[in-house]
Amino acid sequence: MGNTTGNPDQETMKCAVLEGPRKPLVIKEYPLPVPKYGELLVKVDSSAINPSDVSFTQGTYNFFDNFPTKCGFEGSGQVISSGGGFMARRLVGKKIAFISNDDKAGAWGQYHIVSAD
Repeated sequence: MGNTTGNPDQETMKCAVLEGPRKPLVIKEYPLPVPKYGELLVKVDSSAINPSDVSFTQGTYNFFDNFPTKCGFEGSGQVISSGGGFMARRLVGKKIAFISNDDKAGAWGQYHIVSAD
């Protein structure tokens, strides 16, 4: 792994998960993700609940249909590690806002992987 600042001692994280359209959200435990080259591991401080998130949980937002899936499209937090790369290394320790990558929702979790670009 690339530069690390404040890397958690824990090996797992919790995240809000949708098991299907219009089903209740559940909290599940997952292994702590490890960033690949050009990616960042963000300790999520806050995440929004936008109209798109509500539509997604109700099954009316045609963004993703593979269930179960982690929820949350946007958030902010501190970059605690990188998988390497020029921009990724420079962002370790910084606070950032992010939008989830195409198929990697999950801003409603304790940690989230995002692209450094």
